[in-house]
Order: sequence, then structure tokens, then C-alpha cells
Amino acid sequence: KWSVFKGLDGFLQNERFGASSGLSNPNMPFHGEWPIQFPKLTRQPYLLDIQPIGIHKYIVGGSDREEIWRKMGATYDVEMLITLATNPVMSTGNQDSVAIAFEKIPFIISFEIFNSETTEGFADIVLPDTCYLEEGAWANGLAQNFNHAWGMDDWCYHIAQPVVEPKAQRRHSYEVGLEILDRLGEKWDRELIAEANARFNSIWPIKDEYQLKPEDRPTIAEVGDRVVKSMFGPEHDWEWFKKKGFIKWPKKVEEAYWMWFLDLRIPIYMEFLAHMGEEIEKINAETGLEFNSEQYTPLISWFPCKNHKVTDPEHDLCCYSYRDILHSASSTMEQPWLDEASLMNPYTYNITMNAATAKQKGIKDGDAVEVETYQGRKVTGTLKTMEGHHPLTVGIAATAGHWAKGQPIARGKGSNFDTLLPMDWEHMDPICGTIETAIRVGIRKVS
Repeated sequence: KWSVFKGLDGFLQNERFGASSGLSNPNMPFHGEWPIQFPKLTRQPYLLDIQPIGIHKYIVGGSDREEIWRKMGATYDVEMLITLATNPVMSTGNQDSVAIAFEKIPFIISFEIFNSETTEGFADIVLPDTCYLEEGAWANGLAQNFNHAWGMDDWCYHIAQPVVEPKAQRRHSYEVGLEILDRLGEKWDRELIAEANARFNSIWPIKDEYQLKPEDRPTIAEVGDRVVKSMFGPEHDWEWFKKKGFIKWPKKVEEAYWMWFLDLRIPIYMEFLAHMGEEIEKINAETGLEFNSEQYTPLISWFPCKNHKVTDPEHDLCCYSYRDILHSASSTMEQPWLDEASLMNPYTYNITMNAATAKQKGIKDGDAVEVETYQGRKVTGTLKTMEGHHPLTVGIAATAGHWAKGQPIARGKGSNFDTLLPMDWEHMDPICGTIETAIRVGIRKVS
């Protein structure tokens, strides 16, 4: 993977802007640390030391986290949690185990634009953040895979500008963070600002002459000004983009279909995984954690997850989630227009399955149904059958089923798939630490 990334990175840095464009070259987005860190036991509870591949671990909200931490000898626990535009109680997995974990965290702060299941149930302080209509943004234009057209359509970079001023006490979370540093005192302020600036310099394409100094205290707009000038030259500064909105330039054939023009090898033998497996075996012997080291193989391989090993005939279907094209995770169902469109869509708020399979099970369109996992976790909803649905699957659009009082439009509509997912060691990927994203279930009609 790294040889592909490095080849593409170097190619685009040299070729993306031709001499005719008069523009300097933007960097590719940050794509990870190299060389990859190897597993080691430093006894920190988030497992990043043992599982350096992957950043999202199940363990903090895991139902068996206390047992895992005891085996690995974790030397500290979570003392404070800050959530920023996230709703982990609803949108990770088993909400009961996540709730238990959150109840044990002494202090929780949430930045949000409306109350959610997380803020209402667990936050000690809720700080009203700004939404995208109230703030300027420049980072979204860097997301190559999301914002750049495929094929021979032009390259394009855009910014966003505020449509309205923030109301009442709403403030951008970045500004609040700077004020918190001020209140911590000079020593903390100086050290943490320097650390934050160094991180900005490393993850955003900021060239040497525009890099943040340790003592700088830039606003979001000022950071954006450094980014766009680094990418497009001093004549295309933040003020230029505020007037123009975006910039585009022609794409070359060798940029659109870059793989054919690169002299590189695509690795099919990940030797580093074999060496990681050796370290995992040592950690297993020391802790009794019982990582599945078999999956640390350098060859591209398939391993059955827990779902494939369930043989209970009462739970013969695989339930999965999909992202409804109208929505973004769990954050958009309070939007009135999107809710109106969702109510006209026969799938957004319903549970879907194959029409023939439903008939075999004695259920039909419009029936109230209960989906139950082989571990006994349940959700209810209304059935919508489809001819094109795989006959052995059940689908639930994620992430509906809100219950927060602060979201009266979204509340009580649809089903929450995520709560069906186990949050435990048995259902975790042994290499990157994420939970399985589907679960074996049964389905039945309910009154």
C-alpha cells in the first residue's frame, strides 16, 4: 500500500499543475505514519500500542473492557471525555455497554449544535458549537476522494463561507479550545499551543514560509489563508477565495488514470504483518489476551468472523446497515426537509429484506417486526420487502431510531441498527481493533 501512496503522491506533486496553470502544487492528504509502528505493550488502555494499525478501537465502550484492561495491566483509566459533533452512545455499538462506560467517566464535555442521546444522558457540560452555515471552512476541499470528480473532469478546490452569524452563545469549538488554553495558564498555554501548531503543520499542506511558529495563535481563517497560499501561491489567498469561492484547472490523462503511468509495484505480500504477528504472540504469552495471531499473515487472506460461525437456525439471517443517500450518519435526521424526503422514501425508516424470504417467514410489507441477534439484542420497526435484496440478509439504514428529546423531528422514527452490534473482544478485528459491522439475527412479526 505504501508504495502506491508514495508513487501517487510524488506523481501528483510533480504533475498536477502544468506550467500553463501558473499554480503551485497542493500536497496529497495525510496518509499515515511510515514505517508502521510495531505492537508493543505499554499498558495504555486504548490499545493503540498493541494495535498500531487502525485508529478506532472498540475498547473504551466495550462490554468486557475491565477484563481486558486487567489482563494487559492498564495503568490508568479515562478521566475526562470531550466529544465534538459525535454521538457515540447511539452510533457505535451496544448502547448499554457504551452507557456503562460513560457513566464511569467523571467529566464529559460535548460540543454540539443540538442535544443528542449522548449530551442528554451523559454530558456534564454542553457547549453550543457553530454549524456549517455559520462558519468558514477550507479543509473540505482537500478531501480528494470525496470532492474531486473522477475521469477527465477538471480538478477543483473550494471553500465554504458563513451564510449567517452564529446566534446566541454559539461559538466555533476551535475558538473555545484557544480560550481554554488561556485559562489553563501560561505554561500549559505555551506548550499546548506549540503542540497544536506543530500538528497543523504536519497534517495540512502548509509550506515552509507559511508554517505556524510555536507561539502563533491563528484563527481558523488564518490557518486557511496559509493553506491556500501554500497550495496556490500568495496571489490566491483567503480573501481571493472568499471572492471567487473556488478554483479549477484542467486534468491530464495521466492524472485521471495515473496507475498506468507509474513505475511501481503493488504489494501482495505484506511482510510487516508477519513480523507483527511474532510480537503479538509475545504479548499473548505475557498477558493472556489471546489475540488471534493467525490473521497476521503477509498474504491476502480471508478469515471467517464470528457471524460466519453461528449455526443457530433461529438466527439464520445477516443484518447489516447501509448509508441512506439522504443522510450523514446520525446527525441529519433532525433536518426538517430531509425528514420530509425520508418519509416519502420507502426504505429510510423501515427494515428491509428479500420478498421471498419474508413470505417464507410469514411476514409482509407494513408488518411490525422484531429483529433479534443471536445474543438477544433487539430492535423493532416496520418491514419493507424488496426483490433485489439478498435472501439471507436484513438491512437497516443507519443511524435512525433517535430517542433524544432535543431532536423532536427525528425522535421515534426508524430503527437503530448500531445497538445490535456487540462491543467485545470476540467480535473485534484482531489487527485493527474495530468491531464487526454485521450481526447474525432472526426476524419475526410482532403485534
